[in-house]
Amino acid sequence: MTSIAKHASAAAQEGVTGYYAEKDIDDTMCKQFLVALHRNYPGYSWFIEAKGGVFMIRNFDISRNWCMVLHKTNIEFDVSVAIRKMVRAAGEFLERAHLKRGALQQGQPTATVLGDLPVEGMNRKTNGEKGEF
Repeated sequence: MTSIAKHASAAAQEGVTGYYAEKDIDDTMCKQFLVALHRNYPGYSWFIEAKGGVFMIRNFDISRNWCMVLHKTNIEFDVSVAIRKMVRAAGEFLERAHLKRGALQQGQPTATVLGDLPVEGMNRKTNGEKGEF
């Protein structure tokens, strides 16, 4: 097992960035995911956590409590497909926090979540319905 440590990505110099892999076999995937996230969504504080059969995508600019989860059983053994799924999930995470996909823009507010509660206007719509839940 790897030690619990944040491994800084060469792709990002600002903010908190890193990963934790519970098993050595997940270490390489976490590194590749982190590099892909910084390539597609630079400027954000990404953290990838691999444990208990899932990969958790965290963005500390949005929340330290919320994350997107990808189950390892839903990720193909093809690394390029797995990276695409991770990048897509991270983009959805940004959009759910009312942020644009892509690089963090200068002056763009990122603190959209206060503790465990979303700020006003952060709605959840499901099944194509227009109502707020």
